[in-house]
Amino acid sequence: MNNKDNQVSVLFMLFSILFCVCLIAANVLETKQIAFGSISLTGGLIVFPVSYIINDCVCEVWGYKKTRMLIWIGFA
Repeated sequence: MNNKDNQVSVLFMLFSILFCVCLIAANVLETKQIAFGSISLTGGLIVFPVSYIINDCVCEVWGYKKTRMLIWIGFA
């Protein structure tokens, strides 16, 4: 068994934690209304797109297999 496949970089762990925090925060903030002048938005609408940016960065750097694992971790 290759030991390198079992290692996880610190940066990947940071992105994973940030991804999960964004998903949880988006669900919590979805009920909160934020007003910018005459425009009213939910808090989740602002936080949720950050998770897509993080997911795209993980896919570009570590590949589709790690990204899929990250999505399942966030779902769990």
